[in-house]
Amino acid sequence: MKIPGRRIGIENANLTFPEPKQILSDPSVAHNDPDGRQGNRKPFSRKHLRPKKMTAPTPPKTAPAATLQSLQIGRVITEGDASTEDPLKRQWTTAFYKTPITGPIRLTRLGLAGDAVSDRRHHGGTEKAALCYAAAHYDAWQHEHPTLKMAPGGFAENLTIAECEEQTVCIGDRYGINDCRIEISQPRQPCWKISRRWGIETMTQRVTQTGRTGWYLRVLTEGTIDVGNQMKLLERPNPSWPIARANDILFGRETNRMAIHELMNLPELSDEWKQAIG
Repeated sequence: MKIPGRRIGIENANLTFPEPKQILSDPSVAHNDPDGRQGNRKPFSRKHLRPKKMTAPTPPKTAPAATLQSLQIGRVITEGDASTEDPLKRQWTTAFYKTPITGPIRLTRLGLAGDAVSDRRHHGGTEKAALCYAAAHYDAWQHEHPTLKMAPGGFAENLTIAECEEQTVCIGDRYGINDCRIEISQPRQPCWKISRRWGIETMTQRVTQTGRTGWYLRVLTEGTIDVGNQMKLLERPNPSWPIARANDILFGRETNRMAIHELMNLPELSDEWKQAIG
């Protein structure tokens, strides 16, 4: 079994991030007391060599209802300069730009009615029917980039959700929205398109570092949803696997082999993600 290394995600083949550093204690160095006087040597223990885990806290098995703050759909467009080699200005065909909608909309097994998908190799399908993003993240992004007009849909999400974040949503969570039933299938794997959309070379890396990735859902029961609807937690089969912890595995922040094996064997985790960490 492979431990996730420096390259992350199927969508991000050209993005490289540093692996966590391990600081090794030198057993030959004697212990000094606070006054700098030579003291007794502490016995050397191999536990000091073990990398520190960066495991996300476990969410409770129940959760208050979240709220659909905004809903977005997009269409496929082509923009940019076909003659430039600048990756932030080059021509691209995308459905990244999402427009807020008003009024009820149908959520089907393939996503919101009217939402287009440009890159079907990496987006769309039943396992990634719709992309969700935490509404609270936009305050953080606006603070970091005050000159950018970031608003719901700015990270290509279909559902912008209040009272939900990567630390409080788990793989396999089942929610009810009106007559619709959805299930969390995987975290979103940040790709170069985020940097291209905002014209900031480090934006994709920043999404990875902060963990503000978003997550995908599959639709178990189709139905009609609307802005302001509550998203009620029905089942939480994997309370020890919030989206944030799965991100830690993919990005190499948690390297415990047993944890990786456990994540790979969650029946609710999408096959694409299992291949990415396998």
